[in-house]
Amino acid sequence: MNHILKRTICLVLSVVLLLSISTITLFAENETTMNITLRIEGIDANMFYDTVEVPYTDTLTLQAALQYVDAQEDSITITGLDSGYISDINDEAGGVFGGWDGWLYKVNFEEPVVGIDGVLLQDGDNVLLYYGDPYGVGMQFPVADTSRIVDGIIKFTSSDTTFDQSFNPVVTVNPVVGATVTWYYGNSSATYTTDSNGEIKIAAAQITEGAHRIQVAKTGESGIPLVLRFASDFTVTVTENNSQTTSSTVIPTTTSTVATQTESSSPQTGDITNPLVYLLSIILTGIIMIVGKGRIHSYEK
Repeated sequence: MNHILKRTICLVLSVVLLLSISTITLFAENETTMNITLRIEGIDANMFYDTVEVPYTDTLTLQAALQYVDAQEDSITITGLDSGYISDINDEAGGVFGGWDGWLYKVNFEEPVVGIDGVLLQDGDNVLLYYGDPYGVGMQFPVADTSRIVDGIIKFTSSDTTFDQSFNPVVTVNPVVGATVTWYYGNSSATYTTDSNGEIKIAAAQITEGAHRIQVAKTGESGIPLVLRFASDFTVTVTENNSQTTSSTVIPTTTSTVATQTESSSPQTGDITNPLVYLLSIILTGIIMIVGKGRIHSYEK
């Protein structure tokens, strides 16, 4: 009986080892990843714009996501991530214009009230890093009203926040005046300057059917950006009869980082309903019952 018991124990240990290996493999296969769209707007040009797949466990902070992108992308060098304060991207350091200018960020077009180490990302989030001085010389974030494109008119406005004497925020909608707008049509482009109403009037010959890229820019005398540029894929679509238009920002479909795991929108630590784990659990339970019965029979004898 001792011989049978030893063989049974060895079998039980083998099953336990298989369970351990299966569990480890399962955890490896279920490594969690998250897709985020990252856009980096420098002083005078876009530095990066793509959808990236970032691996993580439990939660993903903006700090960790940027560290991953910084490590994966040869074209991007972000300084200050370890401390939680971005001081420089691709040799464009904060303070070069002598004011409060530097690197700021938005998540889903909103400015968080915490640092990058305190922002928890969700799958599908849009992250924007941009250089500007909204608290000094000011900065506008334009939106384009294309409802009058049939007449060639596009109006640019921004919702600007100021503070009253009690430091309460006051939001007003203002025209974006004196901005340079580039309108692309066919293989050509034309530039316009917004007037005191924030409007441009595009020549009729340039309003052709289909999608048109459009870009907006404005800088101060020192060269500091005073408006946030549109994403590089921002388009205005003109319909056949020029009576309706849509403006859209299209998220890139390509990825610039290598990711081999399955996308998941929530952290996972394992799955006890995995068929292999479940089967091995049954086998282990059966062996334990057999050992128990063997002991009962030996006592009966």
